[in-house]
Parts: sequence; structure tokens; C-alpha cells
Amino acid sequence: MALKPFVRTDNFTRDSTPRISIRRQHIGYNGAFVKEAGLQNFKKVKYSIDDENFVIGFQFHNSKDPNSHSLFSDNPSNRTKASSAVQLIAQYGFIKKISELDSLDRQFEVKRDIQERGLWVAQLCPAFEHTASSESDLRGLRGVYRYKRSDGTVVYIGRGSILSRFNAPERKEWDFDIVEYSIINNPAEQSKWETYWLDKLAEKENTLPFYNKIKGKKERNND
Repeated sequence: MALKPFVRTDNFTRDSTPRISIRRQHIGYNGAFVKEAGLQNFKKVKYSIDDENFVIGFQFHNSKDPNSHSLFSDNPSNRTKASSAVQLIAQYGFIKKISELDSLDRQFEVKRDIQERGLWVAQLCPAFEHTASSESDLRGLRGVYRYKRSDGTVVYIGRGSILSRFNAPERKEWDFDIVEYSIINNPAEQSKWETYWLDKLAEKENTLPFYNKIKGKKERNND
């Protein structure tokens, strides 16, 4: 009898990258982060925010601080942790929008800050947290934006001067109902986050938004 070892085909592996997850009311810390940051030794976490660059920071401690939140185990194995973030999520629009995304889109790698001891930081993302109610809302704004139909279908993702692109003659016949955007003034950051969201959507839908697809890379480079 020739016995062969059974090989699993579900590719089950533990995530070895320290990550956080933005939930509807909490921030979760995966097992890799709990282990690397020694979170079993701490009871509290204090958040810090750079909303211009979409960065969140964490300082873990055991001191009494009215601006800190308690850490708690959110898994029977005690491997993972979480902390309340209700007010944080409510205060920052981009974090609230992130909390409403699909599970994988709400997870972000977290790293030690090289300049400040004891600080961990995660690069979050702009999440089209603003919705235009009229053209006047867009005056003077630059950033990343998307056009959506009323059924939620994203038909275009772009960057640059939001109002001038909205008023471009070739877009007058485009079919969309909603303009959502994030304010980003740095052109390089605009380009980075435009690519980020185009790649995200392409992964899910296996295609680009309709007008990105028909306009192609040439127009995106000119936005």
C-alpha cells in the first residue's frame, strides 16, 4: 500500500503581515500585529490622525488617559484585539467611508513609525467621502473623483481639477448621476490614488469603469 500525504488545496495560511481593519464601530488588530507590537501587554490605545494624508497612528499604553480607548480580545483564542472607534469614525468622513467598504478593502498594513518611538502608523486611503450636491460644491477643488449611476455603478474614476473635468465638453453626454470625491492637492498623490482605485475596481470587476475603458490611458494622463 502506497500512502501519500494529503495536501490541502484551500491555501489556508495565517496572515503574517501586521494589519488593522476599520470596522463600523471598532478598529481590529490582527494576530500578526498583536504579536509584533506586544499588544497583550497593553490595555489602552490612543489614536492620532493626519487627515490630509489619510494616515492613522496608534500608541499603546497602560496609563489613565481620557482620550484613549480600551483594548479587548475579539476572538475566543485571544489572538486578536480590537478597540472602540465610534467617535473617530463619525468625525472623519474618509474613515467612515472606509468602514463601509468590503472586508478586504478595510484592511491596511501597519508599521512602526521610524521617527517617533512607540508609534505605529497605517496608511489608509481616500474613499470618495464627499458627494457634490451642485457644481458650486466643486469649485476650486482638486483630488480624485468618481462618477456613479444611481444604481451604484462606477462609470469613471479620475483625478485633477474636479469641476473643470466635469465641465469638459466631451463629458456632457456621459451617463452618470453622482459625483463623489476626495480632496488631494498634490498631483503625485492624485495619480497614486487614482491608480489605487482603478486597480481595486479592476480586480473586483475584471474590467475598468465604462468611461475609463473607452477613453483609455491617454485621457487619464491628461486629467
